[in-house]
Amino acid sequence: VELKLRLALSRVAFTADKQFAVRLAVARAAELEVSAVTMQIDSVTRMQIHSISPRRQEAYVQVSLTLAAASQKGAEEVASRLTLALINLHLSAAGLPPAEMEEEPVVRGSKVLTPPPLSSSASTTIS
Repeated sequence: VELKLRLALSRVAFTADKQFAVRLAVARAAELEVSAVTMQIDSVTRMQIHSISPRRQEAYVQVSLTLAAASQKGAEEVASRLTLALINLHLSAAGLPPAEMEEEPVVRGSKVLTPPPLSSSASTTIS
């Protein structure tokens, strides 16, 4: 399962402890061990917040997370459990700012069968 989050933290503030806390929060939301969650820092962005002050900037860290599941069905269950609200609940409990979902959780790395379109025919052949 893969997803991307954006956190309102600078690269300097995103220490190894905070990186571990993000992995742990996502693991708890997914009901997995933290060892099943890997994380990569994709980018650090600074944005000016003109509504507050023309000189104020906010730093954001975007991270990609990959969660390992035992099976295709397990991966689908993990992906369905990972809501932004649940992730943010665990981030807040760890003393971290809330995240924004850059990319929703998706199951990757395995084949997913989709049903054929419905037809008026009573029988369908699956090969």
